[in-house]
Amino acid sequence: MTAPAVERAGDHGHPVTECHADVWAVRLDGRAGEGSLEILSAAEREHSARLRMGGVEWGAARAALRRILGDCLAMAPCDVAFEAGGSGKLRLAPGAPLDLRFSVSRSGGFALIALRLSAEVGVDLEPVREGVRGAEIARDILGEELGGGDFFRLWTRREALAKACGRGIASPLRDEDRARFTVRDCDVLPGFAAAVASEGRDWDIRMRRAD
Repeated sequence: MTAPAVERAGDHGHPVTECHADVWAVRLDGRAGEGSLEILSAAEREHSARLRMGGVEWGAARAALRRILGDCLAMAPCDVAFEAGGSGKLRLAPGAPLDLRFSVSRSGGFALIALRLSAEVGVDLEPVREGVRGAEIARDILGEELGGGDFFRLWTRREALAKACGRGIASPLRDEDRARFTVRDCDVLPGFAAAVASEGRDWDIRMRRAD
């Protein structure tokens, strides 16, 4: 697979396509939080304020998602409307001009936001840490072994697939899940492991920059 191409969100009108899982890496620092409160809905502002830890980063990540979706949908970020799907997974409310599916992962001061047109997508991001007992974590949470290799890479693959399916990571994977989705590693940030899962086989990861 060739190296991910990088484009700006607004370069070509509505550039998100079915053959790409478009991924934005967002640093959740003060700049990302600028103007976030004005973009968020009242319910989102209340949720951010209720969080004992990470509320500011949660709000910055949700604001970044609204900006990216607004750019792709040619609408104001504050006008992007969401609803919870049958499994609780967040999606665009009916009436959006494009059938964009999306996923967000937030960790270590960064967020990854993945979008794909007309296909489910999941993304996960984890900082790689020394001394983590990966085998024990997998047994305690998943009730199974993840197999040999890099624990964080294997964990992000499993988490991205669970998000694409619309279920929690502890939910057992089904054979049809593995047949329906493809999982690809996303080497976007030094010191982090990341993965993207989406439907089908004929798609690539395309890295993007937020304006």
